[in-house]
Amino acid sequence: MKHIQVAANREEATCIIDYFLKKGFTSEDIYLLAYDKEWSHDLTDATHTKRYRTAEQGIFETAVNMLL
Repeated sequence: MKHIQVAANREEATCIIDYFLKKGFTSEDIYLLAYDKEWSHDLTDATHTKRYRTAEQGIFETAVNMLL
């Protein structure tokens, strides 16, 4: 089952990730999708989560595919 949360900023993202970890998810289960590559890299390093790579897709298509 997929659980998707949207965060407006770094603090909110960190709180959401902490919430998922407390609910029993592991850092290997949590992916972070961010518009800004540097922000995504910094936050995934800080929270030990995985970055969702958008290689050849646009950001919109990637987000839609994650929801499906």
